Amino acid sequence: MRSEYDHRAIIIRRFTRSRLACRPHSTAYALSRPFQFAARFIALLALAALSVAAGAWWWLAQPLALPSSPFVFDVKSGSTLKAVARDLTAAKVLSSEWPLVALARLRGVDRTIKAGNYEIVDGVTLPGLLRRLTQGDVTAAALTILEGSTFGDLKAALAADPGVKPQAASLPDGEVVEQYTFTLCPGEETGWHYHQGNIWVVVISGTLTEDRGCNQPLEVHNAGTAFAELPGVVHNVTNSGNAIATVAVQGVGPSCTAGFNDLVPLNGPVCDKSGNNPKRVKDPDCQ
Repeated sequence: MRSEYDHRAIIIRRFTRSRLACRPHSTAYALSRPFQFAARFIALLALAALSVAAGAWWWLAQPLALPSSPFVFDVKSGSTLKAVARDLTAAKVLSSEWPLVALARLRGVDRTIKAGNYEIVDGVTLPGLLRRLTQGDVTAAALTILEGSTFGDLKAALAADPGVKPQAASLPDGEVVEQYTFTLCPGEETGWHYHQGNIWVVVISGTLTEDRGCNQPLEVHNAGTAFAELPGVVHNVTNSGNAIATVAVQGVGPSCTAGFNDLVPLNGPVCDKSGNNPKRVKDPDCQ
């Protein structure tokens, strides 16, 4: 007989959550692996790009192995950067022509090299060489003209100077028909024009840039330099510096140019069929 205090045994069980229940869903775990791979791949690419950039910077900072110092070379009017690079490679200044050409194209200056005589010394780098070629950092030659000298004396001095182009030293005989100086303010230009006779220009101060059009490279004339303007050559001269440019001009020509107008203005040069070579103007008064 049961007592009123008798009860059935009550069994309490503790249930523990399975370890499997705490794991992420297998599909979600599988999807995370491609993202991890992509992140690692991108990090490797960034590291590789950084290494290449550092290597390129170090390589560009290395000085060129010049065959001699100073090394002097000429860039002729109308020369392309590739032709200049080929000549420097042949002279053992560059190991190959493509680095200079590639760097110029990367910077967008492969069509802006300036003609002239250049001098480089030990320590110059590839970017430094390119900067000189595109900025027209040419050498300057001094020529002393004594007071009272005749034009014949000037021609003889030019012919004896190895740094003067033959076309300037072989100006034809004639009377000096005009001699004067003029100035150009920064940014001012002469406008497109040509001369009936031979003109000899000496840059006393400032910097002039001569443009002959027809895809010809610009020529920079710094203070202390001189250049010839041959009859019928169309060009435009600009003061490309930050200071006033002072120029001394002497006009020389045969008898047909006596009393000629110094500047014969034009709208611009006339190019040949290739578009790369300007044609000389045949003046009706001096044919």
